[in-house]
Amino acid sequence: MRKLFLFLMISIFVIGCAQTSHSVMGTAIDPANVQAIEKNVTTADQITQKFGAPMNKAMTDGGEIWTYMYMDTQGTTGLTSTQVSGKQQKLDVMIKDGVVVNYTYNEGPIAMQGSGSW
Repeated sequence: MRKLFLFLMISIFVIGCAQTSHSVMGTAIDPANVQAIEKNVTTADQITQKFGAPMNKAMTDGGEIWTYMYMDTQGTTGLTSTQVSGKQQKLDVMIKDGVVVNYTYNEGPIAMQGSGSW
């Protein structure tokens, strides 16, 4: 009986120590809007209309780079391990003289696993 009680107490402690979190950063990027971007045609105003204000703006010799990012992650941290999964999207748009001259778009899963707690 004592062993059963001890086992139950340890199980409750271990389960109680696990933490789950959900985090969202930015606004989801619609791939259809990305495909509609035309180099040397699409204007900075049109980018702002479709994607909103960029998360970051940086000046370069070739113009200005606007960065849009979105991350949706879920994580679980326990006594012995940590797992994070989710989705990420990133759009970089190079603008010169008010017109898109180049852009890159990447999306994919986020998957990380480690031992120990954070």
